[in-house]
Amino acid sequence: MKKIIFIVTIILLILLSVFIYNKKYEIFNNVDYISNHPGDNSEMFSRFLTKISKNEKSIILMTIFTDEGDNIYHRIEYNGEYFELIVDTRQDSFGPKKVYKTKYLSIEERLEEANGAKIPYYVLINDEEEFSLMYLLNGW
Repeated sequence: MKKIIFIVTIILLILLSVFIYNKKYEIFNNVDYISNHPGDNSEMFSRFLTKISKNEKSIILMTIFTDEGDNIYHRIEYNGEYFELIVDTRQDSFGPKKVYKTKYLSIEERLEEANGAKIPYYVLINDEEEFSLMYLLNGW
C-alpha cells in the first residue's frame, strides 16, 4: 500500500511540475517566429507582414532586454481580424510582474527621419492609442 501511495505521489508531482512549467512559458505557445535581438527582427517581421497581408493568422514573439539583462516579451497575435499585443514583464527583476494585453485594429508603416535618411517602422493602432514597434524591430 505504501508503494502505491508513493508512486501516485510521484506521478502527481510530475504532472504538477509539467503544468506549472507550461503555465509559466505559455507566451511561447503556437508562435510562428521568435527573435531575441532587436535588429535581427526585420526578416522575421517581414514574414509576419506577408502572412497578415494574406489575412492569415500569425503570431510573432520578440524579446527586449532591460538594462539589467532581464527579458521582456512582446507577443503580437493576428487572428485575421485584429492584433493583440501581449507584453510580459514577469521576468523583469525591478518592474511589475504583469502580463499586459491590448487589442489593436490595424498596423501602419511610418517613416522616421534619422541622419538624413528615412527609416521605416510600424505602429499598431486602435481607437485610443498607438504602439510603436520601432525599438523592437530596430533596437533604437
